[in-house]
Amino acid sequence: MLCVAVLFSAGLLVTKNAGAVGLQAVAVFPPWFSERQSFTSVALTGAPIAAPGPFDWMVVAIPQSAQQSQSLKSSNALFLLNAEFARLCGIDQHGPRLSEARPVE
Repeated sequence: MLCVAVLFSAGLLVTKNAGAVGLQAVAVFPPWFSERQSFTSVALTGAPIAAPGPFDWMVVAIPQSAQQSQSLKSSNALFLLNAEFARLCGIDQHGPRLSEARPVE
């Protein structure tokens, strides 16, 4: 019973405010999704992509509007994790977004 309570509490912590406007969210897709499928699903929501996740089926995005947030929540993602989890994945919350990256010449 204690184990269930701990897992439930951890689940609440990593999903609190997930997908909130202006905050990083890790979109978790089915494990059989390729990196392309995951990135395409996030791109279709209009939310800027901040970074790839630690696996092909995870993408870090930052919704900039309520509409993007809602689209991200209703995308093909199984669930969203919050910015705290993004930091645990090694994602720098203040680093440049992929959409702001410039090609190297």
